[in-house]
Amino acid sequence: MSNYVPGEGRGENGLVLVGEAPGAHEDRIGRPFVGPSGDLLDEFLAEAGIHRSEVYITNVVKYQPPMNDIKKIGMMGLSLEECEKELWTEINAIKPNCILALGNTALKAVSGKDGIQKWRGSVILGKDAKTKVIGTIHPAALLHGEGEGSGGAMNFSARVYIQHDFKRAVSLGRFFEFYQGHQTLSVDIEVIRAIPVCIGLAFHPNHGVSVPLLDVFSLQNKTGIV
Repeated sequence: MSNYVPGEGRGENGLVLVGEAPGAHEDRIGRPFVGPSGDLLDEFLAEAGIHRSEVYITNVVKYQPPMNDIKKIGMMGLSLEECEKELWTEINAIKPNCILALGNTALKAVSGKDGIQKWRGSVILGKDAKTKVIGTIHPAALLHGEGEGSGGAMNFSARVYIQHDFKRAVSLGRFFEFYQGHQTLSVDIEVIRAIPVCIGLAFHPNHGVSVPLLDVFSLQNKTGIV
């Protein structure tokens, strides 16, 4: 069986990064996101104005899967359900403002949403119904020309929007830190047919955050009234 690779970091800025599972480099060294994919992650964080030591970095599965296939973790006596419970124990201990989910497995584990291309870049609620989640393409997809949820070869433009997602997640993680001590707050509640669906908060005319209160798409599919 491969080696256990725990999460690391302090998460002091309110941001948690979640990947799928360790690879060969992580298994050998015993740390998440090292090697080429870790170098890319460090670059994205630096571009967003933060160092990896300031965030908490972990994976849904803490062991390298057989043949790097997440579907084969059952061969190790593991299940995604058990791994997700452990992940949420980590998250609840840190109490982040934002989770950046890297790839579809991470997105499903923290938000229940499926389809990283559909949801990447959007601010959605985590399974705890209070933590903000942003999904993005896993950095490994840039290295291999393909990847989880990438839909095929990744071109240069993918790097641009992955970087944008990192910057957005860092901004959300630090949002209230930026405006600590400000005395004026603007609040806007958006409604559809008198049903509150999100609330917007802003301390500055050009910078705000929107918090979803309701999954509008699910409500529309279930009731057809929105």
